[in-house]
Amino acid sequence: MVWCLSLAILSLIISQGADGRRKPEVVSVIGRAGESAVLGCDLLPPAGRPPLHVIEWLRFGFLLPIFIQFGLYSPRIDPNYVGRVQLHTGASLRIEGLRVEDQGWYECRVLLLDQHSPEEDFANGSWVHLTVNSPPQFQETPPPVLEVQELEPVTLHCVARGSPQPHVTWKLQGEDLGQGRGQVQVQNGTLWIRRVERSSSGVYTCQASSTEGSATYSTELLVLGPPVIVVPPKNSTVNASQDVSLACRAEAYPANLTYSWFLDGINVFHISRLQSRVRILVDGSLRLQAAQPDDAGHYTCVPSNGLLHPPSASAYLTVLYPAQVTVMPPETPLPIGMQGVIRCPVRANPPLLFVSWTKDGQALQLDKFPGWSQGTEGSLIIALGNEDALGEYSCTPYNSLGTAGPSPVTRVLLKAPPAFIERPKEEYFQEVGRELLIPCSAQGDPPPTVSWAKVGRGLRGQIQVDHNSSLILRPLTKEAHGRWECSASNSVARVAATTDVYVLGTSPHVVTNVSVVPLPKGANVSWEPGFDGGYLQRFSVWYTPLAKRPDRAHHDWLSLAVPVGAVYLLVPGLQPHTQYQFSVLAQNKLGSGPFSEIVLSAPEELIPKRLDGYVLEGRQGSQGWEVLDRAVAGTEMQLLVPGLIKDVLYEFRLVAFAGSYVSDPSNTANVSTSGLEVYPSRTQLPGLLPQPVLAGVVGGVCFLGVAVLVSILAACFMNRRRAARRRRKRLRQDPPLIFSPPRKSVPHSAPGSSSPDSVAKLKLQGSPLPSLRQSLLWGEPARPPSPHLDPPPKRGPLPLEPICRGPDGRFVMGPTVGVPQERSELERAEPRTPAQRLARSFDCSSSSPSGAPQPLCIADISPVGSPPAVPPSPLPAPSAGGSYLSPAPGDTSSWASGPERWSRREHVVTVSKRRNTSVDENYEWDSEFPGDMELLETLHLGLGSSRLQPEAEPELGGKTPEEGCLLNTAQVPGPEARCAALREEFLAFRRRRDATRARLPAYRQPVSHPEQATLL
Repeated sequence: MVWCLSLAILSLIISQGADGRRKPEVVSVIGRAGESAVLGCDLLPPAGRPPLHVIEWLRFGFLLPIFIQFGLYSPRIDPNYVGRVQLHTGASLRIEGLRVEDQGWYECRVLLLDQHSPEEDFANGSWVHLTVNSPPQFQETPPPVLEVQELEPVTLHCVARGSPQPHVTWKLQGEDLGQGRGQVQVQNGTLWIRRVERSSSGVYTCQASSTEGSATYSTELLVLGPPVIVVPPKNSTVNASQDVSLACRAEAYPANLTYSWFLDGINVFHISRLQSRVRILVDGSLRLQAAQPDDAGHYTCVPSNGLLHPPSASAYLTVLYPAQVTVMPPETPLPIGMQGVIRCPVRANPPLLFVSWTKDGQALQLDKFPGWSQGTEGSLIIALGNEDALGEYSCTPYNSLGTAGPSPVTRVLLKAPPAFIERPKEEYFQEVGRELLIPCSAQGDPPPTVSWAKVGRGLRGQIQVDHNSSLILRPLTKEAHGRWECSASNSVARVAATTDVYVLGTSPHVVTNVSVVPLPKGANVSWEPGFDGGYLQRFSVWYTPLAKRPDRAHHDWLSLAVPVGAVYLLVPGLQPHTQYQFSVLAQNKLGSGPFSEIVLSAPEELIPKRLDGYVLEGRQGSQGWEVLDRAVAGTEMQLLVPGLIKDVLYEFRLVAFAGSYVSDPSNTANVSTSGLEVYPSRTQLPGLLPQPVLAGVVGGVCFLGVAVLVSILAACFMNRRRAARRRRKRLRQDPPLIFSPPRKSVPHSAPGSSSPDSVAKLKLQGSPLPSLRQSLLWGEPARPPSPHLDPPPKRGPLPLEPICRGPDGRFVMGPTVGVPQERSELERAEPRTPAQRLARSFDCSSSSPSGAPQPLCIADISPVGSPPAVPPSPLPAPSAGGSYLSPAPGDTSSWASGPERWSRREHVVTVSKRRNTSVDENYEWDSEFPGDMELLETLHLGLGSSRLQPEAEPELGGKTPEEGCLLNTAQVPGPEARCAALREEFLAFRRRRDATRARLPAYRQPVSHPEQATLL
C-alpha cells in the first residue's frame, strides 16, 4: 500500500515540470537477492570534460540521499549501503549484494554548479525503480513443540516474506487443511483451533510458496489431558474355577499412566476374597485366578495420568456354576391354619430348572398332600399349616450344569400367626378439630408388632399410638382423611386391616387423575373428584396459554364453570399449535380446595399427511344427498357422472377423507340438463336411485322367484302324495284269493329263531289281473292277460313260504319246503272222474281258466315234487336283501314252532293277499278268511302225523271219493251256491284236521293263534 502511494506521488511529480517543457523517463531495474544491479543515470554530457557538478542518489522514503559525490572528494554513503554502492559509467549507481529491503524507488540528480538555475532543479533528475526478487522466508513461526490443555483454544501464526509475496498453507499429518474443518480454521496463514481435543494432537506444517520457491516449517501440538482407552474390556463368560483375563489399554500425554480396576464400584484390592487371586499387568489387563460364583459382576478399568477426570470402561463377568443352596435356616416357622412357605435359598447360573425336596429323609411326594405345591423359585408352599407339615426338610436345586448338593436340614415349627383381637371399623366419620381413636390389637406366637400407616399420601407429623396399639388422631386435621392400615406381623406371618377415615367440615379435597384430550380447536378435560368435605362441591376448569402475554402477565387465567354432577368439560375456542395449562378447582360452602396438578396440552389442527380419496355425493332438486361414488382416487382432478336425466337440476359435492378423518363437504356444483337433445333413458341411471327403492325392487324380484320355485316344488310334492294315496287305496281293495305259481328259489340260509314271535305265516299275494276276482267268484269270463306277462306253468302245486323273525327283529322268508316223491306217485295213480277232470281243468297257477268259469276249489295243499323252472312272475319280487315277508339270503332255518322242525320240502301252498308293508307299517291278518291259520296249523299236524304213522293216516289234504270236490260234480249256477260249496269243502277239510290232531299227543292242546299280528 505504501509503495503504491509512493508511485502515485512520484508519477505526479515527474509528469509536471517547472515549465512543462521536459519530463524525465522512468526506468525499472530487476535484480535477485545477493546479486548486483546498476541504476542508470544519463544526465552528464556524453563527451568532453563535464563542468563542475554534484551527483546525488536519493531513495524514496529516506530523508537524506544515500549517495553524494562532489568532484574528487570521497562520496557520502548511507550506512545501509556502505561497501555496496559505487558510481558506474557516469552518474549510474551500482549496488552489490542486493537485499530484499533494497527494493524501492531511486532518484538520480546532477547539480551543475557553474550553470545553476533554480528553475531547473527539478528537471535534471531521473527516477529508477529497483525490484529485488527473493524466495519465501519465514518472519514469524510457532514453537517447534507446543503443549496445550485439552478443551482450550490455540493459535498458530506463520508469517513469510518474499518477492513476489508467498502464499502460506497449513497441513496436519501431511493432509491439507484448506480453509479449515471442524474446530480448525485457517485464515491469512494463521491456524486457529477453538476447542482442542484429543484428536487435535499431531504435527502441523506451515508451507510458504511463490514463483521463486517454497519454504516449510513444522510444529508438534501435544494435547495435555486424561487418557483415552483404545482397547476396552469385553464381557466374558467362564466356568467356576477357571482363570479370567480382562484387557484394558489406554493412551495419553503425558504418558505416566496408572490403571485401577473396580468390581461393582469397589477396588478389587479392597475385596478380601479377591486380594490373593487378582493382578493388574503392565499393559493394564486384569487377571483373575480360579473364578468363583461371587466374582461375577461389573469390572471397570480406570486409567489415569493425573489430569482432569480419567475415563473408564466396564465389562460384565459371568461365572457359570451348578445350582447351590446359599444359607438354609435351621428352623422354619409356619403359621397354624394359614398358608406357609418353606423357602429354599438358591443361586444358579444357568438359571434354576427344578428343586427336589425331602421330608424326614424320604422323597417328598406332593400329590399325597392336598393343597401343597412348589413355587417357581423352588419354595415349598403349604396350603394349610397343620401337623402334616411338621418334620425336617431338605432341598436339592438343579440347573443345566447339575447341582452342588442338598441343603442342610431345616426343621418346621408350627407357630400361631398374628390374629386381631380388636379390628378397626371399615369407616370412621368425625368432624375436623375433634379427637378420633381407632382401636387395633393383635396376638400371636411370638407376639406380633402392631403398626399404623396411612395409605397413599403420608400425614405430616408423627403418628400417635397408645399402649393398646390404638391410633390417636388429636386434633383431627384435613390431612388425616383417607385410608389407614393397621398391620400385625411376627416371624411367622403378617396380617393387615384397613379403615377409611372421613374428616367432615372441611373444604373439598384436591381432584386427581386430570386428563386432557386435545381437539382441533378445543380440549376435553376430565378428572376424578376428591372428598367433598361433607358438603356439596362444584368444579371449575382453569386454563391459560403457556406463553405469557406481555399485556396480561398476571391476569391470563380463564375459568369455566362445570355443571353440577359432571366430572368432565369441553373447553372450546383454543388456538391450534399453542401450549395450554389446565387445572381443576373444587369448591363447597366452606371454601375452595387446592388446585389440581397442572396438565399441559396443545390443540393441534389435524392435517393428514396424505389424502386417501374423495366421496362423490349428488341429489336431484330438493331431495336428500345420495352417495354416488365412494372410491374416487385422491389424484383425480375431474369426474364423469353418466346417466343424467333430461330437464333435471342436479347438485354435486365432494367430501375428502384421510384415514379416519373426513372433511367438510365442498362447495356445491349445480348441473342442469334442460335443453339436452340426446340423453340416456331413465333406466340407465341406477346409481341415482335411492338405495331403499333399489333394495325393495331387488328384494321383490328375489321373493317372486323364490315363491314360484316353492310353488312348483309344493305342486310336485302334492302330486306325489296324491298318486301314493291312490296307489295305497287300490292296494287296500280286496283282491281275489289265488294260488300263486311256484317260483324257483335260490337256496337261502338264515339263522333260526326260538322267539315266540317266530311263527309261520302265510304270505298273501294279490291277483295279477284286476278281473280275476270276478272270474273266480261270479263266473264272469276273464280278460286275456297282458301280452307282456309270461304265462305261468300249466300244472304243479304251489309252494308255501315260511316266515320267521330274524336276529335284528325283522320278519324274513324261510326256505321252500321240499316235496316227497311218494306224493307224485300217488297223484299219478289216483283215478280221475270227469267231475274231477273238470275241476282240474281250472289251473290254480294260472289267472285264466281253461273253459267256462268255475267256482274256487282247494284241490290239494300237500307237498309235491320239485316244480319246473318258471319265468319271472309279473308281480314285484322281493329284494335281494329280503323283506318282512321274504327270507334273507342264505336263510335255511325252519319257521316251525312245534316240537319238531319240518323236513325240507320243495313246495308249499301260498295263500296270498296283496299287501305293501314296510318296517314302520303294521299289517293285520285279514279276518275275511278265518281259516288260513287253521290251514297252516293243520298242515303242521298232517306232516307230523305222516312221519309218525305214514301207513295208518292219509296225507293232509287227501280226499276220499265221497269227500272230493263236491262242487266239481255239478255246476252251481250262482255265486251264492259256489260260496256254499266252497264252505262245505273247507269244513270237510277242518274235520280231517281235527281227527288228525286228536291222534297226535303233542298237539292235543291246540295252539291259539290270534287273527292279527303286528310288525314293530
